[in-house]
Amino acid sequence: MLKQNKHAVRGLPAAVEGLEHVPAHGPLVVLAGGDGERPLNTALFAVRGRPTRRLDGPDALNALAYDETVVVRGVAEAVSAGDRAAAPVLPVALWPDGRRTRVVFGPLLPQDPIEHSVRHRVRAGHTALTTLVGQARNPEWSAGPCSARAAARHLDRVFEALLSRTDPLPDSTLYAQAALLLDLGRLGDPHNIDLRVGRLRLTALRNETRALPVKAAALWRLRAGAEEALRRDPNHLMANYLLGRWHLSAPGLLGGRRELAVAHLEAADRLGRGDTRYVLGHAEALLAADRPTAALSALERVIEAPADHPRTQRRRQSAIRMSRALQHEQAPSSAAAAPGARGKG
Repeated sequence: MLKQNKHAVRGLPAAVEGLEHVPAHGPLVVLAGGDGERPLNTALFAVRGRPTRRLDGPDALNALAYDETVVVRGVAEAVSAGDRAAAPVLPVALWPDGRRTRVVFGPLLPQDPIEHSVRHRVRAGHTALTTLVGQARNPEWSAGPCSARAAARHLDRVFEALLSRTDPLPDSTLYAQAALLLDLGRLGDPHNIDLRVGRLRLTALRNETRALPVKAAALWRLRAGAEEALRRDPNHLMANYLLGRWHLSAPGLLGGRRELAVAHLEAADRLGRGDTRYVLGHAEALLAADRPTAALSALERVIEAPADHPRTQRRRQSAIRMSRALQHEQAPSSAAAAPGARGKG
């Protein structure tokens, strides 16, 4: 019988390493060495977004079932328990650090031929856990920033799920994942610029439908944070995009400048390497700045780009509507300017 553990994600670990090894989807066996159920569940929830459930029964041997994931304390039980034997195995070491726990994930264990899988995976599991426990006891400085970068990559995926509305997880879960990934990433590197910009995005998304005073305050924080990020890295893609969007949407009385919207969204278009999100934003800024010819050129790039995802399909449809409307607006003036147009009336 599976019992829901409602408190699984409360309590951050002291540190987390190896988030880049945790797959976001699919069946998984998590092979845990050490004690620290709650911080481990927190890290797993941040990446995978599924609730933790306890697996009861005489053969569970202190196991936890994490949706499709099974957390166990014994190597043999992890890799040979029925249909879980075919799932990839993710080793993780847990080590006490004061009143909290350090969590260190290792690479997935290689999948072996079925006839040798249990024996080989048991041996590989023991070896991996021995190595990871050593890392957890004596953490390396470089591991923290590496895990912060991994948290930022997972965060981008969660934002994409929030914006696309195609993920089966509810928005509340995705917001919780995003907040936890920000917290976990900061444990490894509090100065990571991608995480700082990610926090700006999360704040903006959360306040999108709030009352105007709350939304306005969030927008001011967004502008200040994006400008700070660009002082650190003028070529930061998302900071350019966010600041360009801010100038595009903010009225002139509040400091919105269309020429700055064009400049930042043009930079995002260049840095985004053809991603239609940034191309369409650039086109909208060009339209707002009354540069129709350049806007049409950008819209054509959106229309001609591959559209193999619901979001890219919606962008293409938006670009088609905008392009047609712009061509319709230009048609009368073009006809009037043509030689002999008046004589043909």
